[in-house]
Amino acid sequence: MLNFRSQDKDTICALATPPGQGALALIRLSGDKAFAISKKCCPFLPKSSISHRIYFGTFLHPRKKETLDEVLVFCFEKGRSFTGEESVEISCHGSLYLSSLIIESLVEAGARLADRGEFSYRAFMNGKMDLVQAESVLNLIQSRSPRAHTQAIRGLKGKLSDRLKNLEKKLVKLLAHLEASIDFSDQEIEPFSEERQNQLLEEIRKEVKEALKGFHQGKIDREGFRILLLGAPNAGKSSLFNYLIQDDRAIVTRHPGTTRDILSARLLLNQREFSLKDTAGLRKNPDPVESQGIKKTLKEVAHSDLCLFLVESACPLKEERFFGLENLDPKKTVIVFSKSDQIPSSQREAFFKQVEMFFHKRQAISFFLCRTGINKKILWLSSRTGEGREDLKKLFYKRSEREAGEIFLSTPRQKQAMEKITYFLDKAKKLLKQKSSPEFITFELQQALSVLYQLLGKEYNEEVIKQVFKEFCIGK
Repeated sequence: MLNFRSQDKDTICALATPPGQGALALIRLSGDKAFAISKKCCPFLPKSSISHRIYFGTFLHPRKKETLDEVLVFCFEKGRSFTGEESVEISCHGSLYLSSLIIESLVEAGARLADRGEFSYRAFMNGKMDLVQAESVLNLIQSRSPRAHTQAIRGLKGKLSDRLKNLEKKLVKLLAHLEASIDFSDQEIEPFSEERQNQLLEEIRKEVKEALKGFHQGKIDREGFRILLLGAPNAGKSSLFNYLIQDDRAIVTRHPGTTRDILSARLLLNQREFSLKDTAGLRKNPDPVESQGIKKTLKEVAHSDLCLFLVESACPLKEERFFGLENLDPKKTVIVFSKSDQIPSSQREAFFKQVEMFFHKRQAISFFLCRTGINKKILWLSSRTGEGREDLKKLFYKRSEREAGEIFLSTPRQKQAMEKITYFLDKAKKLLKQKSSPEFITFELQQALSVLYQLLGKEYNEEVIKQVFKEFCIGK
């Protein structure tokens, strides 16, 4: 049961377009008095609104009757708007000062300034969307690539919600038959056999785990695949960073330690988004300022999806060129040889054999080298000639698409909920295997169902609701 607050009865207004200067701005109102309040400022409106009609006229200050702008007014009746309430949208010229005057006028006429995400919150409270769809609205606003946009649209259209509701049906079905076995004499349902109970529970567990597997890909679609450039000072990280983003963002000099902080940029390659970060060079005994940069670099390693460790191919092999490599995760680290334009093709095989010998003398690094599979594919890179660019793009694509499927979990809240459901389902499976009393099994399944209801917003948790909508901008 959804709990409406006293402030939910207010008529709210806010700027729906980004603040700033532009051709047009859009101001939204929602609530029982949206049309009446608008009419105080727009006397050209009829006595009663007709839904999905547009009216043109002069916007006046409600008290002073001064002309503020010529506007278009869009009217939506209750039940046929985004929020499910009576709504009005006012299109005016795109001056921040002008839109502020219009909002102040609407407030004076009886409206209240909306809180963050309050329009979407009302859409949820009025049954226009569930909580998963509401999160998809935010994902749609924040989408920066075709893949992120596609995932957000699927979520908004209810594709993920449908998948979760199908899971709910299976859980309810299993629960009904287990509860029937508790007191079969009072039920008209013939309980499932133990084999069928196990089969249905396993189907549910499999679906939940499949959904969890897809979270990584959903996060990549939403935030971009995170790539970290690592290596010793002057390994060519900043040059590669500039080359990939096609901009001179990072300072490139012959002096080691130029990069002291982390530089970030976003790449869009064939409809897929990547987050690229240039970092301070890794070395022993750096100066105090450079040391701070290295600390930041090591923190970023934990949050990256792919670490490119650059080794300068034009320099003699020394221990310092590989400093920090042994502390990286082999599963997400790839060694590449930079500045390949400075080493002739005829010398590359001999150089790589030196690298192999260098690593094999150090057992820990040798193990790391085998895990990265460097012997299967050698990446030579040159930011000057462009060598290796296509191989690098293939690497980005291969690493950024680990999961299959079309619908993915897209927020940490969704992931945490599915992990809780997995926990309760695993307990139920263990109890079923031990032939425990149906009461204990149904308790665990009811817990899983309760979490699923919270995920969809069917069970109201005010703190969760606040957490979801506080991330929205004002006006959405």
